[in-house]
Amino acid sequence: MPMNRNERRLIRQLFVYVNGTKIPISAMDELYEVELDNSLYLPDMCTLRLHDPNAEITNRDLFKLGASLLVKVSDPQGRGENEIFDGELLGMVPEYRDGTIVDLTIRGYDRSHRLHRGAHSQAFLGMTD
Repeated sequence: MPMNRNERRLIRQLFVYVNGTKIPISAMDELYEVELDNSLYLPDMCTLRLHDPNAEITNRDLFKLGASLLVKVSDPQGRGENEIFDGELLGMVPEYRDGTIVDLTIRGYDRSHRLHRGAHSQAFLGMTD
């Protein structure tokens, strides 16, 4: 898609690592959306969406649950890789459409998600209202 005159490119290249290894070019070619959700009070979340013709990526062990997920970008000049997400892969949802067309949604959370599990309660003894 051509850029508008008023738009600026902020990144040049996206890099996705699973368990410390770059995902194959065939999977990068099918990647069409990366969404990051950062919050001060909740775990950061990263969502990757891929076209998966014939469910090839879904049926491979490329994205294993519990694997480390690292997303990096390079600046507009292509210098270096800057980390924008570091977490673990916790969800993989294939959405089946007509025939064998699959849209694969991969969701990762940073490691602080483990602190948000379960119910936590506190009691303070000897306190007055």
